[in-house]
Amino acid sequence: GTTPTLIEGVPVGEARIELKKDFYFGTAVVKVEKGQLSKTTVELKAEPADVRLLSNPFGAKVFIDDEFKGTTPVFIKDMQAGRHQIRMEKDNHFPVDEPIFVKGGTKEEITLALKAFGTLVLSFQPADAELAIDGEETECAGGKCEMKLEVGKHEILLTRDSYLKHGQEVRFTPGETRTIDVALKGYPAVAFTSEPEKVYVSLQGNSLGRTPLDLQFPDEGSYEFEFSKDQFATEKKKVRLEAGKKEAVKIVLMPLPRVAFTTEPPEAEVFLIDKKMGTTPLTLTMEEPGTYVFTLKKELYRSVEV
Repeated sequence: GTTPTLIEGVPVGEARIELKKDFYFGTAVVKVEKGQLSKTTVELKAEPADVRLLSNPFGAKVFIDDEFKGTTPVFIKDMQAGRHQIRMEKDNHFPVDEPIFVKGGTKEEITLALKAFGTLVLSFQPADAELAIDGEETECAGGKCEMKLEVGKHEILLTRDSYLKHGQEVRFTPGETRTIDVALKGYPAVAFTSEPEKVYVSLQGNSLGRTPLDLQFPDEGSYEFEFSKDQFATEKKKVRLEAGKKEAVKIVLMPLPRVAFTTEPPEAEVFLIDKKMGTTPLTLTMEEPGTYVFTLKKELYRSVEV
């Protein structure tokens, strides 16, 4: 029958009872007396199992419940069924520590994979820069750390405000140690002064402000700036900016030529190549130096070229 159960008609004397459930078993000897009910409780124990332990790669040390059992491949006969903790270790590989459940009365083969690693010794300045490895933020207190990374390719990225970011690819073979020192470079910068003062500075059509002006840029390279001010000739200048350096640039704008017309009688019309420029008294600012021919006209008066 199946426990709990009542068995009748058992001959007087000692009766041997055997119980089984899945891979558990138990036995008991019960003394049967005439006219009496005999009771017994039996604790079932799991049958042992045969277990073969393998690792990829081979040659890993095997610990079961913190007890050393040998180096893979390891064969354990009559291993107690139930839950166990298995740990495998191998030089230059990350250890594996996992729970396993062994079924009694079975033959099992268990293989665990160990991943090889290399060692990265990293230092960087400034020490409060942020570190990311393969896109994940990684702690590195004081700008110095040593860490084990899986064999293969990894991306290192260091960032900090007002500094150029540093990205680097590193590859590791099993057991390899790579030492990397990085000094982040500050943003390239430029300081503009001018004669006259308060000259507008623009880059690609975007106004950056008026002199005196200090600027930082996230990338080094050549930049072409434009400088302008009313009644002064506009200037353009290319500036090469390098990381960690601050360029000092002084701009001198030339005043545009001006001409002031007065006439007698007043209110004469002033023309430049048939374009009316205004009526006297008149002051004009020209776009560039040179010779200009103006014509002055007034009704009932002879025209004059200047």
